[in-house]
Amino acid sequence: MQVYSDRFETVLPKEGRFFYQPTKQPKTVEYRVLGYLLADVLIGAVVMAIPRPQPQSAPAPVTAPAVVAPTPPPLPDPVPPRAFPVPSQGSVPRAQLVHVRPIGTVENDRMPDGRILSTRYMGELPSAANLPRSGAQLGDMWFTQNDGHCWVLTPLGAGSSTVGWIDP
Repeated sequence: MQVYSDRFETVLPKEGRFFYQPTKQPKTVEYRVLGYLLADVLIGAVVMAIPRPQPQSAPAPVTAPAVVAPTPPPLPDPVPPRAFPVPSQGSVPRAQLVHVRPIGTVENDRMPDGRILSTRYMGELPSAANLPRSGAQLGDMWFTQNDGHCWVLTPLGAGSSTVGWIDP
C-alpha cells in the first residue's frame, strides 16, 4: 500500500514528469528576413548606378618649357684629421681607484659558500700581506690596492671554528 501525503506530493515529482519529452516543432523559414536582404541589395545597386556629377577642371595654361640645369657631380667624402699621440713630459701620475665606501660602512655580503655576513668596511691596504693578523673582528673588510679585491675576516666554512681572510 502506498501512502501519499501533501508534503511528499509537493516535494517529489510525479511519475509522469520523468518520462515527459516535449515534441519538437518543425523549423520554419522566416521569409521576411530574406525579403529585407533582397530589398537592401536592390537599393544598394540602384544607388551605385546613379551617375554623380564630376567637378569640371579648368584647362591648364600653356607655359614655356622649363630649363633644367644639370646636376653637379658629387663631392668626395672629407678625410677626418688624424690624431697623433702627445709626447710624454716625464712621469705622469696614473689614475687610481677611488673607493666610494666611507670607512665604517656596514653592509651584508654573500660569502662564496652562500652565507650572508654583516661586514664593516675598515679601509684600504697596499696588499693582502698587510691584512691584520691579530686584533681584527669577524666581519672586518679591507680593500687591497694591488689586486683590487675586498677581504673579509670570516669562519672558513659553515660551522667552522677556524677563521681566515676570504675574498667574497
